[in-house]
Formats: sequence, C-alpha cells, structure tokens
Amino acid sequence: MKGFNPQLGSNLKIYAEYTFSNLIKDLLRKRQEVDICTDWGLLHKLSQKRLVESLKQAGYPSQIIERYVLAWSCFLQFYAPHDVATAHKLIKPDNLTLQAIAQLYNTERLSQLSSPSPACTPESLETWLVTCAKAVRSFQYPTSVSLDIPAPGQETGELLDRLTNNFQDSVLDEIIIQEEVENIALRSTEINRVLSDALAKLDPQAQVLLQTYYKQELTQQQIAQQLGIKQYTVSRQLTKIKKTLLVELAQWSQKTLHIPVKSDVIDSMSNSLEEWLIAQYRPLILLSPVESLK
Repeated sequence: MKGFNPQLGSNLKIYAEYTFSNLIKDLLRKRQEVDICTDWGLLHKLSQKRLVESLKQAGYPSQIIERYVLAWSCFLQFYAPHDVATAHKLIKPDNLTLQAIAQLYNTERLSQLSSPSPACTPESLETWLVTCAKAVRSFQYPTSVSLDIPAPGQETGELLDRLTNNFQDSVLDEIIIQEEVENIALRSTEINRVLSDALAKLDPQAQVLLQTYYKQELTQQQIAQQLGIKQYTVSRQLTKIKKTLLVELAQWSQKTLHIPVKSDVIDSMSNSLEEWLIAQYRPLILLSPVESLK
C-alpha cells in the first residue's frame, strides 16, 4: 500500500475508499470513452498529449509521431461533428474531405515539421488517422501491464501528504502527481482484468443472473416472480456471486496494493465492485432469457 502512511494519522478506511473509488472511476470513464466511440469520434475526443503518449507507447519514432500529430490536427480543422452529443458516432470522412485534409497537411508540413517529410496522399492520411485511433485504444487497454514500476527514488511527497498539506507548485510536485495518475491508470487496467477473469469463471446460471439483475434492471422480487422462487433465494444467490468476485478483488489488493483485508476495507471494495458491475453489464446485449435460470 504504497501511498498509505499510518504515521501521518491517516484513516485506512478513507484511504481505501479514495484509492478504489479513483481506480474504478478512472477505469469506467476511459472504458466508456474508448468503447462507445468510432475511430473518428475518438480522434475528436483526444488531447494532443494523450495522442503523443499513445504513439510513444506503441513504439513509433519521434519523426513519425510528429507527422501523425500534424495529420490529426489537420483532421480536426476540416472534419468536425455537427452535434457534440453524437460526436462519438462520427463516421469516416468522405473522399473529398480526406483530400482537403491531405492538402492542408501537405501545406503545413513545410513549416510545422522539424524534418523534411514527403507529401501525403488521402489514402495515406486515412491510414495514419486510423493508426492513431488504434494506438489510443491499445494504450487504454494494454495487453499486459507491469505493476512493479518503481517511483523515481522519491520517498516523500506521497498522495496523502499532498491531500493534507499545502505544497509548492514545483516541478517535483508535478512529477509526483503525474506518477500517481499513471499508477491509477495501470491499476485500473489490472482491476478490470481481475474482475473480468473472475466473471468468466462463474457458472452460466450465475452469469445470467447478474445479466438479468444489472442489464435488465429487474428487482430481486421481479426476478423471483419470474422464476417462481422466493425473493430471499435470489438475494442469497446474488450475495454469494458478489462475494466470490469480492474475494478475487481483495486477494489482488492485498497482493498488489498491500492493503490489509479488514472489514472497513472490504466495505469500500464492495461499493467499488457494485459500480464496476453496473458499468460492466448495462452496455452488454443480453442474449439469454430469464427462463434459462430455471
């Protein structure tokens, strides 16, 4: 539990609630943003910093990144959604628009790029932009994440120190904050993997019950009526399923975050698990009817 220092008088329950709340919220926000967007919609929701980080993570050299970022900037200037509310559904630009974007790029490259670059065709520009979107998706959902990344030799300035003390706006503070943001992103990805794996291990009946409860948003009483069983039976089944998932999450947190598994911490994890389940099932299409539980 890297950020927790009991000598500061900090409450373990508060720290656990803060940690898991931020991990889950960061995970759900990024999942929603990446999952619901088309490639073209996602490109409109990016910051330049996020795009550059994604391309660096994908291993592209600086000269290529510079070209891709310029192409993305030209894309934003020429192709914007008519309605912000539906920007995530943005479709591929037509050929005339791609040609106009390529022409702008070919003009801007002469003054904006640090090294000479060949002219770009509309087809190449489309490929570059799709590559950018894929890099961002891969950055948000990496195939493997190491949780053992060490801090850069700093033993002070922990998260709770910053929450409870005024600190100077210095370069060191910015570095520490950025590290904490990156750690939250990495842990969020790992939590998603742990819980997704635990869900996959559940028997089909348990999975359908979760889908019915969270996807269809039926009450326990409504489920019981459809199944011809008692409401408390449904309640017990849901409690048992969530306990199984909670055990997996608790074991991971104890091993990775070094958070002692105490009752108040379990309560905090339970709240975070509930948020994750709601977000996990509501975007899904329910394929199995309630009757399959019988």
